[in-house]
Amino acid sequence: MRNAPNAPDGPDAPNAPAAPNAANAANASPNAARHGWPQVVAGLLDIALQAQRSGNLEERIAAHPRAARWLVRRHARLVAGTAGDALALDALAQTAAWMLRWLVTQLRPDAKPEFENLPEGAWLRLPAWRPMLAVACMAGYMQVPDFPRHYRKSQGEPTLDNLCGLWGVGPSTVYRMLERARQTMAGLLLASAADAERRLSLRGFVLLDLSRRLVGTGHGLATWHLSQAARAASQRDAASELWHRWRAHDAAGFVNTLRRHAGELAHAPETRALTEQMAAGLLSPRQAIELRLARSALARASESAELELEAIEQARQVAQDAASPLLLGIVYSALGKFYEQRDGDRAFACYQDSADHLRELGPDADDTSALEHFTTTFVRLAWLYLLRNDPRSRALLDRAEALRSQFRLADEVLGMLEQVWGEYWRRSGDVTRSLEHRHR
Repeated sequence: MRNAPNAPDGPDAPNAPAAPNAANAANASPNAARHGWPQVVAGLLDIALQAQRSGNLEERIAAHPRAARWLVRRHARLVAGTAGDALALDALAQTAAWMLRWLVTQLRPDAKPEFENLPEGAWLRLPAWRPMLAVACMAGYMQVPDFPRHYRKSQGEPTLDNLCGLWGVGPSTVYRMLERARQTMAGLLLASAADAERRLSLRGFVLLDLSRRLVGTGHGLATWHLSQAARAASQRDAASELWHRWRAHDAAGFVNTLRRHAGELAHAPETRALTEQMAAGLLSPRQAIELRLARSALARASESAELELEAIEQARQVAQDAASPLLLGIVYSALGKFYEQRDGDRAFACYQDSADHLRELGPDADDTSALEHFTTTFVRLAWLYLLRNDPRSRALLDRAEALRSQFRLADEVLGMLEQVWGEYWRRSGDVTRSLEHRHR
């Protein structure tokens, strides 16, 4: 079957060519399948399942790589980000094999990504489980257990006859189950975007298969996840980096990833679920506060002021419970930033409270987060003093300048400091120094 040039988009488009039947589905071009024909995808899945049962799935994928790439295209980056450097050299074959097995597990009523731990009732008394069981057994992923009190199978009995005897149905009923199952699997592949539960399920499924090899070679999973997080960061895959940080229980790295990629992760389906999972773990007060402030940054990126303020207020409660001047100073700095564009007087009061808590403290050299809060508080409060012609602005600018001389500040913080210095010298009548700072 040749590609349809300039084919209209959508399964109901006028003049769209007829969908191929299952027998020719392996030769269906990805360009044709792109138009959303569930029967095409179901046909491809049927061929893949037959190949899996025959033990030649890799050969069929190698024979039809374009169709295989199209089928896994929505999930390929997620699988690659999860597997990292443990992905086989033949990434397409491995990805397609994982996807096929995972899709079958998603036929389970509870959608758990596994074939193990099935209750006896799933085989004998719960019809909702039968589509998954039929597909899994017919594809060779599972064997039908013996239930001699319900059905005594003969030696070498085919799987189809075994299922018919166990459930007391005819072959046509099992075939209908298989067809419904393939249509469900096709729907999962054609969905425009998987939700958080499905994405995390697929990641967990891939990890379960990988972990057997990683543990078997003595490779610690936590260490492996940290290395894969760094790899995902280098490939600009923020969602995978966040997931690996969570699996490694790297709270600091998790928060840092949220802060660096707030705009991207605010729209990633699994971000909220992962953040809630991390928040539910054992965290120090500082880690709990940083996580909540990172959540506020996500809400800000999503333009949800209510959720942003809620996250900051939760952080303030943690800081108050800990009775830590440093943590209170950090939280009030975040509150000042929140109110700055909404309520100038309240922002001014928050920055004053933050400065009062931080005045006698100093950040550690490697505490970049605290350093940013310190500097932001002093600079923003100095700016607000300048707007009120309050001479206390100079003392705060000197404090911020002392931090610059001791530590390396982020460019955005330096820019803010230079801007406020420029305004300070302009109001002091020194135009030359004002321009020097503004040009920097």
